[in-house]
This record gives sequence, structure tokens and C-alpha cells, in this order.
Amino acid sequence: ERGTLPSTLRDDFVRAGLAHLLAISGLHLALGALVAGGALRLLLLPFAGRLPPRALLTLPTLLSVPLVILQTALAGAPPSCLRAATMIIYLAAARLVDRRPDAPSALALAALVNLHHHPGALLEPGFQLSFGATAAILWSLGAHTRGEDRERLPVVEYTLGLLHISVAAFLGTAPFIALHFGPLPLASPLVNLLAVPLASVMLLPGALLLGTCCAVAGAAPPLLAGFFGFASGCESALAAAAAAHGPAVTMVPTDVPWICAIVLACLWLLRGGLRLRRPWMLLICGILGLGLTALPRAPGQLDLWLLDVGEANLAVLRLPCGRVLLVDGGPPGSGRQVLLPFLRAKGIRQVDDLILSHGHSDHIAGALEVYRELGAPRIITNGSPMIHSALAHTSSFETGAEVLDTPREAAWSLGDAELLLRSPGATETGA
Repeated sequence: ERGTLPSTLRDDFVRAGLAHLLAISGLHLALGALVAGGALRLLLLPFAGRLPPRALLTLPTLLSVPLVILQTALAGAPPSCLRAATMIIYLAAARLVDRRPDAPSALALAALVNLHHHPGALLEPGFQLSFGATAAILWSLGAHTRGEDRERLPVVEYTLGLLHISVAAFLGTAPFIALHFGPLPLASPLVNLLAVPLASVMLLPGALLLGTCCAVAGAAPPLLAGFFGFASGCESALAAAAAAHGPAVTMVPTDVPWICAIVLACLWLLRGGLRLRRPWMLLICGILGLGLTALPRAPGQLDLWLLDVGEANLAVLRLPCGRVLLVDGGPPGSGRQVLLPFLRAKGIRQVDDLILSHGHSDHIAGALEVYRELGAPRIITNGSPMIHSALAHTSSFETGAEVLDTPREAAWSLGDAELLLRSPGATETGA
């Protein structure tokens, strides 16, 4: 349940390039199917002599599909989860009929299922990031065969494969990150080399412990809770360290064309490097992808816009790191007619902090119109009951959004900036 996570923790995962670990996606569904299939095979071993050999493969595959469907339903069937579930079921069906699974067909089928379940999802960041990463991974692995690498040690093979997938996923999502969010985490491929194995090592034993809860009801639940607590603590610490020290480049939507060109060149290099059996090409691809991404960008600047919406205040602040603050929003109608067109013209598709100075309609009405359209992970108010009442009646308000009430003074961080908000009456001078 991501709604209960503090916004600072979510921000760390995003800035470190580890946001995919907070979403139910291919990694989690595949681990669940793997554990369920392995456990079912163990249960069928005593009956191996009375079952045809094919049944030892087909029965676990068939029985693991309902688990994948259940896990997808429990997660709310977001685009990334629905894509992964469709591809896993397609893979299971191909195995059952002895057909070689076709990756482009699986991805196309997943896109059709997604668009049927989420009409209009084609323009959503979650859909684009999920399919961009998956398509980049599948295409870059197209020429790879296991037979080429049998002479390598398993640890080396695993590390190279993980590096390959991490670089490909980073390249596949880079244009969409630049289009929708701005800060592009350049340390993402390297951080994922630690984070993904850590998540896999922690999730697999955790799932096995969950399966033993029925047999060891007294010891397994607290042990499971402690295990997952330790795992999440390790992931959070890694995300915080990478967010604090990892390099990031601020992007705007106009950067997308040249980023796409670099992505295509690097993916071609990544695919060719494996076909030529030269693993060092992975390193070259990573250096080119990370280095060239940073070259065209000038140092970030602080942008402040004051929009005319009558007597009310309306300010938009974009920090050098690319994060956006919105202070009030004007009277009713100003959000739809003035503010949203302005934000789209500036390439701003997300508001990070929404500051509501007080609860009068000529200040919060326009801001709530923008909030219904774009959302905001954090809302800063002066604690006015009028504001809380307006938020409670806003259909798009998420209970997981962090609301920070500042009747006097509050300090918080946004990206690389430290912010201080002082309300009237905070000092004797009325600052």
C-alpha cells in the first residue's frame, strides 16, 4: 500500500531510479509464480511415478496462473501489473501447447488488454514507463542465446544479465521520465545492480515463509513481519543514499527528441554487443547513455511566474532541480482557463507541492481545479478547516497525500531545496 508511505521516502525511490520497486510489476508477479510453481512441483514429486512426465510441468503452470490473477486483482490491476500478468499468462499458455513464446506478440497482447481495461492509458506515465522499459529489454535481448555464454561462471553470467536489463530499462524509460517528471536519475543502472538482487533475495524467502504460516502458525507470522521489515529498511536506506549522492539531470519535454535518438543508438549497441559476444560493450553502452544524456543540459535555473487572476494571488515556482510549487490558484475557473494552459505551455505536467495560504474561494478554487487534473503528493496549508473541508469534497483527493498544516512556521525539503514557510504572526514583526 503505497498511500501510507511518507512523501520523502517515495521521493527517494523516484530520485534513485528505484520507483519500480514500489509498484507491483513483473519482478513481483514472476517471483510469486516462481515460488508457487516450485512449491507445487515439490508437492507432485511423490506422485511422479503415477503421473506422465508432461504433467509435472503443466500442472504447476496451470495452478500458478490463478495466483498471478489474484495478485493482480489485489494490487488494483494498475497498467504495469496488468502488463506483467498478461505476459505471464501468455507464457504459461505457450508452454502448455508446446509453442515457443513470441515476445512482440506477448507485449502487443498486454497493450490491448491494458487499453481495454484502462481506456486512455496510452497517455498515462505508468503505461508508458512500463511498456517502454519492457520493450527495451525484450528488443535488446533479441539476439541473446544462453549457448553463447556457457563458458562463463554463473555469478558473472548473472551480473552481466542484471547489468544488461538494468541499462536497457533505464534507456527505455529515459524519454518518458524527461517528458513527465524532469529529474533523470543517472545512477539508476548502478543502483539497481544492488537493489534488484536485494529485493529478489528478500522477497523469495519471505514468500516461502508465508507458505509455512499454516504449518508453523506460532512462529512464522512474527518472523515474516521482522523479515520484511528488515528488507524494506535495507531498500529504503539504499534509496536514500542514492537519492542524496547519485547524480541527476533536470530535463524538460523539449529534450525528448534527442534523448530518443541516444536511446535508440545505445539499445542498438547493447543488442549488437551481445550478438558479438563482447560483454564489455555493456559498459560502453552505459557510459554513453549516462554521459551523453547530461551533455546538452545547461545548469538548472529558478523560475518564478506570477499570473494575473484578478486580486487573488497565484504563483508558480520551478526549482533548479525541476520540482514545481504552486502557491494558491485564484478564483473559480482560473485553474482551468489560466493555470492549466500555462503549465502545459511550460512543459509542466506535475505539481510537487501545493501551498494553500488560506481557505477563501478566490485563492483555493483554482488550485483545486489544477489538483483534480494533476494531483500533488504534498499539500501545505495554514490548518484552516475550510481548506480541509474543500479537500475532503474533492473527488480526486487521495488519502495518502501528505497534508502539512503550518499555522505558524514549517520547514521541509523538495528535491535539492530547503524550504521555509512563515505565516503571518509567526514573529512579532509579522514576517
